[in-house]
Amino acid sequence: MDLVRNDDSEYRQQLAALYRYKYSLHEIGMLIIEGEPALKFFSEEGKDLFPDVPVLCIYGPEIIKPEEASRQIILMPFDQDVRGTLEYALDLLPDIKRVIYVCGSTEVERRREKVARDTVFVQWIDKLEFEYTSDLSYDEMMERISNQPPNTIIIFTYFFADKNETAFIPRDVAKKIIEVTNAPVFGIYETLFDVGIVGGSIARFGNDGDQSANLTLDIINGKIILSESVTTVTTIKTPMFDWRELKRWGLDVRKIPEGSILLNYEPSFWELYKNYVIGGLIFCLAQMFIIGALLIQRRRLQAAEKAIKESDVLYRDLIETAQDLIWQCDAEGRYTYLNPAWEQVFGYKIEEMLGKRFSDFQTPEYAERVLKEFAQLLKGNTVKGLETVHLGKDGREIHLVFNAKFLVDEVGSPAGTRGTAYDITERVLTVEALRALSTRQEAILAAVPDIIVEVDKDKVYTWANPASLEFFGEDAIGKEAAFYFEGEQDTYGVVQPLFNGCENVIYLESWQRRKDGQKRLLAWWCRVLKDAEENVTGALSTARDITERKEAEEAIRRHRDELEQRVAERTAQLDIRLGEVEQLNLGMASLMEDLQSAQHTTEQQAKRLTEVNAELETFTYSVSHDLRAPLRAVQGFAEILSKEYPAELDPRGQSYADYIVSAARQMDALILDLLAYSRLTSSEIRLECLDLGDLINKVLTHLASAIQAADAQVQAAGDFPQVIGQAAILGQVIENLLSNALKFVSTDRTPQVSIRAEEKPGGWVRLWVEDNGIGIAPEHQERIFNVFERLHGVEIYPGSVIGLSIVKKGIERLGGRFGVQSEVDQGSRFWIELKAGENHEK
Repeated sequence: MDLVRNDDSEYRQQLAALYRYKYSLHEIGMLIIEGEPALKFFSEEGKDLFPDVPVLCIYGPEIIKPEEASRQIILMPFDQDVRGTLEYALDLLPDIKRVIYVCGSTEVERRREKVARDTVFVQWIDKLEFEYTSDLSYDEMMERISNQPPNTIIIFTYFFADKNETAFIPRDVAKKIIEVTNAPVFGIYETLFDVGIVGGSIARFGNDGDQSANLTLDIINGKIILSESVTTVTTIKTPMFDWRELKRWGLDVRKIPEGSILLNYEPSFWELYKNYVIGGLIFCLAQMFIIGALLIQRRRLQAAEKAIKESDVLYRDLIETAQDLIWQCDAEGRYTYLNPAWEQVFGYKIEEMLGKRFSDFQTPEYAERVLKEFAQLLKGNTVKGLETVHLGKDGREIHLVFNAKFLVDEVGSPAGTRGTAYDITERVLTVEALRALSTRQEAILAAVPDIIVEVDKDKVYTWANPASLEFFGEDAIGKEAAFYFEGEQDTYGVVQPLFNGCENVIYLESWQRRKDGQKRLLAWWCRVLKDAEENVTGALSTARDITERKEAEEAIRRHRDELEQRVAERTAQLDIRLGEVEQLNLGMASLMEDLQSAQHTTEQQAKRLTEVNAELETFTYSVSHDLRAPLRAVQGFAEILSKEYPAELDPRGQSYADYIVSAARQMDALILDLLAYSRLTSSEIRLECLDLGDLINKVLTHLASAIQAADAQVQAAGDFPQVIGQAAILGQVIENLLSNALKFVSTDRTPQVSIRAEEKPGGWVRLWVEDNGIGIAPEHQERIFNVFERLHGVEIYPGSVIGLSIVKKGIERLGGRFGVQSEVDQGSRFWIELKAGENHEK
């Protein structure tokens, strides 16, 4: 299961799901697992896998509390019987004073040495002197044990590497120690007897395997009934001794424990031949039973042969039908056995792979890594959960997980490796696909400018995308949403139906505090989150900052109100003009009384004037251009009265007629400017690249008569670049600025007007119109651009008081800027700015 290197929760969950799927249709009688990680897996993620099946854990923990067991567990912990070996040695050599505990410097050997120090040797700490070799090099150890004082023994365990990390084969080390030392050597593993150890309490791995197999069969067959949730089974240690070594060291064979296995025993003459003597005496009796015994033996042999054949068939069937890969290699890494599953996974025939090294089926980089693991494996290490990448016959990558152990020959030397492997290619591809999807989702969430947050059912932020952390701050996770409310605590009442499960989606707007303390208006879309049982677990919300949009809407509303106010003001102005017209009507009525004797034509004109006056009464309901026709009539007829009938008019009547002409001219100018202003406000803007110089020349040509009448000096100096605008509007703006410059000049000065252009940063072009007029006080420089704003009486400087309003509105419609620099009696410098055209150099 590879739980040592892959102990993350996701992997363990996936492994449990795999086992549920793979073995859902199988009937399992017993789970046999090895090691504590596997036991932990079946107690947590895999606790629902075969929950009623007992688990036999070999070489796992020594103890588990019953209340911690989620199922019936049989523990068979691994232990090396150093205590029993030392006790046997003390029985044989009661005068022992000194014990040398020999082990290497690997982590496992040091850990077992610590167990021996703390739990075994402490019993004799006052009687015996103990010495250890884990901190020595091989040469230092050999030198130290080569000449020992009397009453010293050596207990040899393992020696895979010394303190210099030099690797050794334990059997070879034990053999060398026995050759150089003058003290008897005891051991704990049966593989050391052929090199000369005396003996000890010996661990026999074959016995452990038989014990676990027999125990499993007894439980499955009902011979053993488990009554406790946790049952601990002690592995059997066998007292074993070498008869030759006992004789070599002068030890009494009679002191070895009863039932001990005595190897290499050399019997005496009587022991050699007493069976023959006794046999001769009982030969006759024996003959009587031989035939019966042979028949019984024959039956037993036949039954044994049948059982062996059945076992062999069962073994081969299991191997041949296994979906996992089963293999064996020699010491050079060449495959010597492969089960049929290899053909399904790799696409090769078994014959194509046998005899070749496993590295022949790997990429070079993986082959180098696995060769290192193989070298460690041959030193006695066990490989569990090694992930490798192989290449199939079609060139595709195959991801495998290997478990392996090393094999030794009859003399204990490395002979190769054997193990199993399983294909995790689909899992690796799935994990990579999930990782790519997760990366893509993270990139999308990081790129989205909107706020995206998740809250639990207590309305505490549990997740936020980068835009959210940028708004609320990096410490937003773990804080309640209300922490950022700005007078919006009632928002909880709006979203509560979402958490009650009554609504799935809710929209709301609320003021929130940004991390810089600024109050911002957010538009929220909140969607409920539920678990598999439809229980509300929280909400996922998205938000967008709509502060500027709301401010823009508020500005539009204020602008609309302002326009309505302006319309009202303009209507009031028109009412004033209508009042003036009514006064004119009164004057005309008095004038008509004086002209009763006038010709019929005059009467017709008076009638027409009356009709115009009637139309003017409805002026506020007529469009501006419809007012000009009757106004021109009023002006024309008044001029006729003044010029053609001076004799019929007395001074008062002549004054009325002149007043009518002047007022009509002012009204006409006002209407024209109002029409121009209205067109600026409502006309469609189509921007284009304009030649500013050509446009100024056209305006100057149109104003030529006015310039000549004012005896003005107008100079257009320098180059005029292209700008972005609309010719009609920009021409009207320039004409109004020039007209203003010609008009507002003291009578004792000759008007002097300068027109020039300059390029400004950011791709702007500024046009200056400078005059030597009367100037404008600073406090009036802003309001002169408003509609109907007049700083001087109409008697001194006549005009419609809308000219600069047209400048302002026109430049605004073109997306430009405007302003004025002026001082009283020092002239004025009006300027407008527009975006530069295509020929502008950046």
